[in-house]
Amino acid sequence: MKLKLLTTLLLTVSTLFFIANANAVLKRHYDPAINKAVEIDVPINATREEISKALADKRKESFKALADKKRNLANKRKKSIEDKCIAKAGKMNNEFAAKKLYKSCLADEGL
Repeated sequence: MKLKLLTTLLLTVSTLFFIANANAVLKRHYDPAINKAVEIDVPINATREEISKALADKRKESFKALADKKRNLANKRKKSIEDKCIAKAGKMNNEFAAKKLYKSCLADEGL
């Protein structure tokens, strides 16, 4: 009895889940702002405004990801330069000379 009830319940839930997700599909649309086709999740009967909004949201998401990637690369480059300058300055035999060498190394590298 419990197994039959559980099976019926699972079938009902999975059917409702399918119906709820059947309206939204991943479709490829051309985005003139970036001059390429992108995949966006829009309802089958989406209006032009809904598609435009979804494209704009996707564009913002892509630009944010690109900005994060650039920031990470810049941080890695800065860290690498700082490590190189620290290694050079560490070879000096007094603190004053090490600080001067470190500052001039950073200046030479553009930091």
